[in-house]
Amino acid sequence: MNVICLTPAETCRRIGIGRTKMYELLKAGKIPHLRVGRRILIPVRELEEWVHENALNSVQCALSGNSEGGNPLKGGE
Repeated sequence: MNVICLTPAETCRRIGIGRTKMYELLKAGKIPHLRVGRRILIPVRELEEWVHENALNSVQCALSGNSEGGNPLKGGE
């Protein structure tokens, strides 16, 4: 059976970030998610797309020398 949604804790382990950063990104609306009652679920397909898009943004910023942009995993946005 394929998993279609992850909890925030599962997502943290999968993408390698801490719990505090995960909830910061969720609160800011940076990571696609949905709520079912009080529970937060992150759709796997949308998470994979989000990671891919943000990886591309990080590479483009690094190549252009722009230290400000595009990576929601870094602070200061």
